This record gives sequence, structure tokens and C-alpha cells, in this order.
Amino acid sequence: MAPSCLNMMALSSISRLVRVLEERFVIMSLLRQMSRFAIKFSLLSGLLLAFTPAAFLAGTTGAQAAETIGPKVGAPLQAAQNLAKSGKYAKALQEVNKAEAISGKTPYEAFVVYDFQAYLNGQLGNSSAAAKAYEKALATGKAPAGERAQRMQTIATLYYQARNYSETIAAAQRYQKALGPDSAMQTLIAQSYYLSKDYPAARDAAQALVRQNTKAGKRPDEAVLQIALASAFQLKDYNGQKQALLQLVNYYPSDKYWSDLVTLVSRKAGNASRTSYEFGKLKLARGMLSGSPAYIEMGQLAIQLGLPGEAESLMKTGMQNGTLGGENKGRETRLLKMAEKQAADDRPMLAKTAATADEKAELAEAYASYGMHDKALPLYAEALKQGGLSDKTLVLIHQGESLLATGRKADAAKAFARAEKSSKFYDLAVLWNLHARKG
Repeated sequence: MAPSCLNMMALSSISRLVRVLEERFVIMSLLRQMSRFAIKFSLLSGLLLAFTPAAFLAGTTGAQAAETIGPKVGAPLQAAQNLAKSGKYAKALQEVNKAEAISGKTPYEAFVVYDFQAYLNGQLGNSSAAAKAYEKALATGKAPAGERAQRMQTIATLYYQARNYSETIAAAQRYQKALGPDSAMQTLIAQSYYLSKDYPAARDAAQALVRQNTKAGKRPDEAVLQIALASAFQLKDYNGQKQALLQLVNYYPSDKYWSDLVTLVSRKAGNASRTSYEFGKLKLARGMLSGSPAYIEMGQLAIQLGLPGEAESLMKTGMQNGTLGGENKGRETRLLKMAEKQAADDRPMLAKTAATADEKAELAEAYASYGMHDKALPLYAEALKQGGLSDKTLVLIHQGESLLATGRKADAAKAFARAEKSSKFYDLAVLWNLHARKG
């Protein structure tokens, strides 16, 4: 069966998101990370200012006052400093490389040389070389203890800037092994796995970070949830996509995420008339039902299911809000007249007696389709209490819809929350519950 227009809405939305993620979100996230990591070389700039002949020969001040740089190493570093002050970073780097080639350097001299290399490579836009130089500087053991965490973060992020994702992951993992879990580093790991096309690892890393944040009572970062979503999409992991979108809607509600979520779940549910109709009602409630074809199909489905009152109300709403009345006006008018006639014939039948739970639920739905929720709600309650329903979850959804229509959002959410996982409408109930709680 071909997908209905109700379920064709935004079918490519998640795939578009994947392309956006690959092109844009990692860069934006990186900028946020950079502001937190202080990805800059102010530390190195401070060293440059201290590079005077006296400093080389007599040593520095403060915490490193006992450390000295000998004349042999200091000479090319002094030349490099002068060149760097003039913005001649490439020539300055050549001088620093001369200092690196000198044998017998003390650990402190090596530290200053490598730090200077990192600074100059950063100025020249060579992030990979800057990261390697920072690693060498850190390995000398002469970096100030209070700067270790920042330096390790900087190394990971510089590798990321260089698009060396395997080194990014390794550096970020080293940071966490040495200093403990860190959300920024875990985000970098997840992003790097994703851009390396290791989608299972990216999904697992993102989901682990989300669990860690939620357990701590923190809102997961939107970029991390997007990684989880995009990775699950690449893996055709329906549950992973659904979970990520549910969290995005919960923490970062937007029409786009709602559209992606409803489209994903409705496609999974299939295109049977009842299924399409039920998802159509949620789309209508969310303001997502748009265009004449969607309204016409929804009206036809309502009539098909014996709910002409719903079809009549829907078509009148569409004409009042301007959705209908365009090029399909003739077809829309015919459908409205059909609905009005069938509704006129149907209303007297509402007085019939219902004995079984399914009959009571069916009669309650009929009352609700005419907006008569005061009569529908007691019948829903009786049907649920009596038991033996063909699909208890669908009745709970209908009960919740009537409760919402009467402004009882909290009670509606409780009804939706009672849905049974074995029902094919369970995921729809989850969406209704989210709609009732979050609006």
C-alpha cells in the first residue's frame, strides 16, 4: 500500500538533519567547546613576553624561578621571539625548530621549545602540529600542575580542528582516564566517532552521555542528542531514533522535532485506515495537519470509520482557517455535504444501548466526535473498568483526547501513561502523553 499523504509529511526531514549535522552542527558545537576549553595561546604569549636575554640566562620568575634556559637554546628562541612579535610566524618556527634540534636540552628547555612550537603552529593554522607539540610539552613534566587539565583539553580539541578524529578520541580518553568523566570531552568523542562514520560507537557514546546527564539531573546538550539521532538514523535503528527525538522534543521542543518524531512513529505504525486516522488527530492537535489533501483524506477516513461528525467538524474547521476553499473547493464541499448528511442520520443512533466494553468505547468515540465529551467520558470509564477491550490502549488514547478537550491535561497524561506496550498504538500514546505534558 502506498503511503498516505498523512504519513508522507516530512519523510526526508531526518535525512536532511543528518546532512546538516555533517556540515554544520559539529562546527557550532566546537565553537562552544572552544570557549569552554579556552583554546588559545595566552599561556604561550606570556612565555614570549618573558623571553628576554636576561630571562634565558638567569631564569624566569615565579613558580619556575629555579628553571633556566641556557644560551645555546636561548639564542634561537630569542630570534624566534623577535620574528613572532613582527608576525613572521613561519620564520619564527624555523628558529624554534633549530632549538629543538639541539641535543642535551634540560626538561624545562624542551618544555619551552615545544610550547613555543605549539603557539607558532597555532598561529599558522596547523592544528595537528600544534597538538603534537603540546603533547610533547606535557610529556616533559614541566607544565604547571594547574594547567594540566586545560592543556589536555586543548590537545583533544586541536586534533578535532585538524579533523584527526582518531587522535581526538585518544586524547579525550586520556583526559578522562587521568582526570575523570567530562561532558565536553565525551561530546568530542561522540562527534569524532560520528564523523569517522563509526555510527555504533557514536550512538553508544552519545547515549551514555545523555544517561549520565539525566541521572545527574542535567539537561543533555542538544548537539549530543542530535548525534544520537543521526547515528541511529544511519544504522536504521528505529528505537534509537525514537528515543533521541523524544528527548529532543522533551528538552528542546520545536515544531521541527515534533514533525520528525510524529513522522517517524507514524511510518513505523503503517498505513491502515484506523492508524492513519489516529495519527492524523495528533497532527491536527499539534497544528501539523496542513494542506487540502491532508484534510480531505482525514475527512474521508473519519467517514470510513463511521465518524461523520468528526469529518463534518474537520472540514468546517479547514474552511474557517483558510486551509480549504482553494483549487479543491468543489471536492471539499462535496465531502462536507456528505459528512453533514451522514451526521444527521447518525446522531439519533447515539441513544442506542451499549452492553460490551467495546460497544461502550465505540459509543463514547461517537459522542466525542460530536464534541459531546461529557457523555463520552463516563462511557470510556465504564468500558475500561468492565475490561475485555479489543485494544485497551486505543481506548485510553481516546479517553485522554476527551480529557484534553475538556482542559484536564494532568488527567489526560495519566490516561496516556496507562498504555500497554503490547499495543500497536503504544508509541502513539507516548506522543499524546508528551503533548499533554509539554504542549
